[in-house]
Amino acid sequence: HCAVWPSASSERVEHLFAALAAALKVNGFTRFIVAGGETSSIVSQTLGVEAFHIGPTISPGVPWVRDTPQPLSLALKSGNFGEIQFFARAQQEFRHD
Repeated sequence: HCAVWPSASSERVEHLFAALAAALKVNGFTRFIVAGGETSSIVSQTLGVEAFHIGPTISPGVPWVRDTPQPLSLALKSGNFGEIQFFARAQQEFRHD
């Protein structure tokens, strides 16, 4: 049995999602929906995002953003707010992108 502090657990999960996003990018994925402020930050850094073009709003306070110059689209939602249907709406908006 190994005890892990909550902050260490959070960091592990954030890095897991960042590694997953990097692997998906290598395999041709260009659209990402990410929830959680810290997770959004580490995923963006791992994907090499340097600047965003702000696109249409998915939900109040959450627009689609496009990386410049990479062909990546992201929805970066803070973990402390959002509608229940956020993820379904984000996926639907992706189809219109």
